[in-house]
Amino acid sequence: MGIASHIAPAAAKGFDVVINGTPVGMREDDPLPIDCNGLASSTIVADVIMEPRMTKLLITAKERCCVIHQGTHMMDHSIQEMAQFFGLEGDNWGIDAVARAVAAL
Repeated sequence: MGIASHIAPAAAKGFDVVINGTPVGMREDDPLPIDCNGLASSTIVADVIMEPRMTKLLITAKERCCVIHQGTHMMDHSIQEMAQFFGLEGDNWGIDAVARAVAAL
C-alpha cells in the first residue's frame, strides 16, 4: 500500500493563480522561480518577496497583462500580528509606519 506521487516541473501554464513562496527572486541574478511559458493573461500572479517590489516573476506577469500582487501586500496584512507576537507596542503598524521606523534606525 502506497500513495503514487510525482514531482512535476514548475510551470505556470494552465493555472489560474501562481504564487512564488520561495526566496527565488530576491537577487537580481536569480532565475524565474517558475516556467512562465504559457502564462495566461487571466492568471493572478503573486510573490511573497518584498524587496525588490517588482521581481522578475511580477515583471514577466505584468508584461503578459496578468493581475499581480507584490509581497508588500502580505506584509500589510500581517505586520500588526507580528508586532504583537514580538511584544512591540503601538497599534499603527501600517507599511508607512514601518518604513519610517526602519529609516530612523
